[in-house]
Amino acid sequence: MTICTHNRVGCFGEVVGEQMALATLGEIAHSEILTISHHWTQVDIDAFVVMPNHIHMIVVIDQGKAANAMNATDAMNGVPTGKPPTLGEIVGKYKAGVTRKARERRVIEDGYPLRQSRYHDHVIRNEADLARILNYVEFNPARWAEDTFFSAR
Repeated sequence: MTICTHNRVGCFGEVVGEQMALATLGEIAHSEILTISHHWTQVDIDAFVVMPNHIHMIVVIDQGKAANAMNATDAMNGVPTGKPPTLGEIVGKYKAGVTRKARERRVIEDGYPLRQSRYHDHVIRNEADLARILNYVEFNPARWAEDTFFSAR
């Protein structure tokens, strides 16, 4: 999955050499990714990278864990639903968390459009596809100048 910043503005940091140097907003985006599996026991983040103007994430929703799982909302009510979240619910909670923490830390102001309203997704169908995408995510900073989302801004 890929989430882009509004107008692809490079507010998450910059690529220095072949490594990503995170700005404060990029650190928030990074730390919020790490919280996703805490919100839903059925969700794992297999790999991710925060780039200057977008993030890539491989999200695994484990249907097998669904029978005894609770999502974050239901955990507060103590009622297991057995229903895993949709990708849209995961993305929505992630985007809201990044925006909320950025405003709390005064990194962005109210009304600042941080990200695009949509996201790009791709269902990984086999091991070869997974290997290709894992490679892309891992080496994305080193290949930044050739990236689809590259911007000199």
